Amino acid sequence: MKKIPYFILPLLFISCGIQKEKNQFKKSPIYYTTVNTEYNLELPYNWKSYKDLHNQTSYKPKYQKGLYPDNQITFRKIEVDKSKIKSIEDIVNYKSNIKIYVKNYSKNVTSVTSRFGKTIITDVSFILNNKTSIVRSAYFKNNDNYYSISFYSNPYSFNKYIKDFKYVFDNLTFGKKTTTSSK
Repeated sequence: MKKIPYFILPLLFISCGIQKEKNQFKKSPIYYTTVNTEYNLELPYNWKSYKDLHNQTSYKPKYQKGLYPDNQITFRKIEVDKSKIKSIEDIVNYKSNIKIYVKNYSKNVTSVTSRFGKTIITDVSFILNNKTSIVRSAYFKNNDNYYSISFYSNPYSFNKYIKDFKYVFDNLTFGKKTTTSSK
């Protein structure tokens, strides 16, 4: 398998890989889609939107170039097979079983209450292609739909941008679709 940048690992499981993996995930009880609801996403002034490797909208610091930034924020709606997935915990438990292709996988799960109600925060670290990555994700439900917002980073810049991720999550609202930068 050719080398794949570390921050697209979750996307790998959804839409990339060899045919065997594609067939495996077509039968998955969860998969991600581009958000097909109206939402407001406010970005810090030093971030911008871009089309990622899979032609989906993601967000990165303005000075980071290309499809493989060191830091990235994604916001996705999670489509579920409601006969198999009944809760946010089911989504997180299912995702924790996907560890192939990585080394030194570790995961910490915390349940908190956000303005969306029960929210599960996961902190995952792993090594892929000799690069260490940290991913913080928030999983929540809004109007009977599940969502995830994730921050992908290398360990060297995680602390520099984690407050930006918190800002985006704290300012996420549902309504008329817009993406703005803070002033």
